[in-house]
Amino acid sequence: FSMEYSYYSDHKKVWFQLLVAPLTDKTKKGAVVLHIDITNRKEAEELMLQSKANLQTIFENTDIAYVLCNAEQKVVSFNTKAMELCLEQFNKKLKTGANAFSYFPKNKIPNLKEAIQKISNNEMVSYETSYDLRDGGVKWYEVRWVGIGNALNEHTGFMVAFKDIT
Repeated sequence: FSMEYSYYSDHKKVWFQLLVAPLTDKTKKGAVVLHIDITNRKEAEELMLQSKANLQTIFENTDIAYVLCNAEQKVVSFNTKAMELCLEQFNKKLKTGANAFSYFPKNKIPNLKEAIQKISNNEMVSYETSYDLRDGGVKWYEVRWVGIGNALNEHTGFMVAFKDIT
């Protein structure tokens, strides 16, 4: 049996995990009971949840379209603005797990591959580009590519951001 519980000690919330395991001797009479202080872990979990909520709020409440991809150029995450841009620009829905290159016109692919190469070498790529609209108009975007690395500074993916500068 295992459960987590909290109580207040000196106006501070303290967390414990209660573990109960039966004795495995022949009599099977009795149990081992442990109370483990997990306050530090619970506080770290709460901070992580708050940090995630803060980042999600920023991610969703901006005029910039963000798409996060892994090292295999697969879409991992995106914000609402990116979904709107993709529908407007390419008449496609962004989908987690899809190849990021499949959303761009073929004539843009060489530039994308060049950007991927640069961000793999810890360079940031920034440029302005235009896309033709279905109604005959044109939209201009400031595009920024940034590599994402792990704690060992290994390339694990990238972020691409589009800001409408029309």
